[in-house]
Amino acid sequence: METDSIPAIAEPYVTQHNPFAQGFALDPFPVYKELREAAPIIWLEQLGVWGLFRDQHVRELQTDVARFTVEGGTGLQNLFREKPWREPSLVLEKDPPYHTKTRAILTRIMSPRALMALKEPFKAEADAMVRRLIERETFDGVEDFAKAFVIKVFLDGVGVPPAERENVVVYNDLVRKSRTVKISEWPKEDRDQAEGVASWLTKFCSRESMSPGSFGAAIYDAVDAGEVSENEGNMLVRTFISAGTETTIAAIGQTLYYLAANPDQWAIVKNDPSKVRAAFEETLRLDPPAQFAGRCAREEMV
Repeated sequence: METDSIPAIAEPYVTQHNPFAQGFALDPFPVYKELREAAPIIWLEQLGVWGLFRDQHVRELQTDVARFTVEGGTGLQNLFREKPWREPSLVLEKDPPYHTKTRAILTRIMSPRALMALKEPFKAEADAMVRRLIERETFDGVEDFAKAFVIKVFLDGVGVPPAERENVVVYNDLVRKSRTVKISEWPKEDRDQAEGVASWLTKFCSRESMSPGSFGAAIYDAVDAGEVSENEGNMLVRTFISAGTETTIAAIGQTLYYLAANPDQWAIVKNDPSKVRAAFEETLRLDPPAQFAGRCAREEMV
């Protein structure tokens, strides 16, 4: 290993900072800087996990599958020790070579040609939504635009039925919660809700629910071709829906927030709409929706 690789731990640096605490995400960067400079590996005492905050170590953690695995989960819940509330993702919680197979199916389905076919209906819906919001004069940027837009156009593209789509947001909230709070610490009402939503989503993502020519239907074409089983196809649709909506809603919402908080930058975009894409991509660089990714070590690090 190179000298800057993740080291074995001798004297751990302990912090009381909790990146999952209420309000932390409003301005996490000073704490990130502090922890990045403090030590290569940090013991997050309030969470009971180790944290890496330096770029080269995070990259190693994500790419060295011989030492670190996603199959124990990507959040606080350790799937090797605690029963998950829903079947693990076939893409986000599987290592290669299995991950390579399932990701290749989704990548093939989301070909440039398939995405271009969605451009006009996405644009038409965005224009119509903006006109409706302008008439209202005031609106909630996340609830009324980011969330409403993504749930409409993305799930149209997946091909799922229009009824009960709001449950996707509930499911995403539970997924996010399971990554930041151990299931054993959930109140009973949350566990009961999770069981019901997981059961609903299985039906929502079934072959019978997919509209012809949709991304979801294309996943079931892969099932018919023998690439994955029927259950795996259902779970791939689930992953497609959850991952595609959660981060997109957050990214659009964050972009609106930063433009509202920085009027000079909003003026630039307003005067030159060709810079909208650059503003969106800058938000992804500055404050991405997903700021942590868990791994389980395959070998002793202490």
